[in-house]
Amino acid sequence: LVKSGAIGTPAAARTRRGGLAPTGSDSWFMDHSKSGGVLIDLAIHDFDWLRWTLGEVRRVTSRSLGAHTNHGPDYALTTLTFDNGAVAHVESTWMDPSGFRTMFDVSGSKGVIEYDSRQTACLRTHVTGKSMAEAPLDPHDDPYYRQILGFLTSVKEKKAPPVTGYDGAMAVAIAEAALESARTLRTVAPSATTRASPSRAIRASRALKGSVAAKRRSSTSARPPWPSAPKRSRPTPRSVANRSVEPTS
Repeated sequence: LVKSGAIGTPAAARTRRGGLAPTGSDSWFMDHSKSGGVLIDLAIHDFDWLRWTLGEVRRVTSRSLGAHTNHGPDYALTTLTFDNGAVAHVESTWMDPSGFRTMFDVSGSKGVIEYDSRQTACLRTHVTGKSMAEAPLDPHDDPYYRQILGFLTSVKEKKAPPVTGYDGAMAVAIAEAALESARTLRTVAPSATTRASPSRAIRASRALKGSVAAKRRSSTSARPPWPSAPKRSRPTPRSVANRSVEPTS
């Protein structure tokens, strides 16, 4: 609706995503040096959607509890400024005891679009410590189903996927900029390298792969030849076990 112009020219957006803190195996999520905290786990999805909807992000300003504790539950507020002048406010949390919730609103020159997962749920279950909602979606409208369908259709019809690798790279670049902003208390621009045109990003990726391949070939050619076995004899298990093997890379 936003991209079709239903609300006119977008000017501002707000998103909220979060619930209880995940733990994972051995509380993996709570170690932010591994998980990246709430900005990498949750906010990245809103960064991705906002960029897809409103365009490229020019500046990121973020504050996060976990950016300074580096462990435990996390809460973050992030402001994105876009190339077209629009702004977005992104709230992400692992500290909402009432259960997982997503919200957004987008304001434009002709109207406002609002969504709240708690207002549209057809069934809500309350248990000790949390609240769970069932989405009132037809199975064919489920976002996971549509994501997989879009990819499989692209493969089958040999077309570009609706979401490219460049889109994914930009979502990560914005999330990393938000994390850096939260740690340094400064406004940060997403990586200039990533913000290059998709074709330039692809060329850079291919160049990197070529460089790695060349390095491996050089390493392989510089390696002493494998010692040949004596004629008319087969190496015994003992001689194989004692043979010195040099690394390939």
